[in-house]
Amino acid sequence: MVLLITLIVITSGTIYAQKCNLQGVVRYKYNEHLGYKIDVGAEVRIIEVHEAKVVIRTLWQRYDKLASNMMNYLSLKEKAGGLDDDAIRRLANFTKENEIELKELSSKCLKQYVDNESIAPYMSLIDSSGKYSIELPYGSYFVFVKSANRTRPSIAELAGRLILERVTIDKPTQVLSFDFDY
Repeated sequence: MVLLITLIVITSGTIYAQKCNLQGVVRYKYNEHLGYKIDVGAEVRIIEVHEAKVVIRTLWQRYDKLASNMMNYLSLKEKAGGLDDDAIRRLANFTKENEIELKELSSKCLKQYVDNESIAPYMSLIDSSGKYSIELPYGSYFVFVKSANRTRPSIAELAGRLILERVTIDKPTQVLSFDFDY
C-alpha cells in the first residue's frame, strides 16, 4: 500500500511539472547606419542556479561597466588623435587602474563562463531568423549568451561578447532577448 501511494505521488509530480517555453531574439549592433542585425550562430546556454559552479553577478556587472568604458576610451582615442591620453581617459572614465582591474575581471569572468559552459544542460544556437526557443522547467537560471559577431579586446571576449543574466522562469511562455552593442 505504501509503495502504491509513493508511486502515485512520484508519478503525479512528474506529470504536473510545469514547463516554460523560453524564447527570444539575439542581435548585435552592426553600425550606426544599419543598426542591429541578427546574431546568427550566437549561443544561449542555460543552467539552473543551484547546479551552476561559482557565478558572481556583481563581478560580471563591474566587468561589463569597465569594458564599456574601455570601448569608449578606444573610440575617443581613435577620433581625438593628438589629445593627451590622460584627458581621453578622464573623458571616457577609464583610468589606468581601471585597465588593470578590467584585465583581472576579464580572466575571472572567462573562468566562470568556461566552468559553466560545459555543464549547462540547455543550449540553443541562434538561427537565420535570429530566434531561439528552449523548453525549461520552472525555476531560477543563469543565462549565458555568447555573440558570434561582436567581440571586445579583452581576454573574456576575444571569441565573442558575453552577457550573463539571472532569470526566474515561472510562466508557460517567457521572452528574453539580447542585444550586443559595440
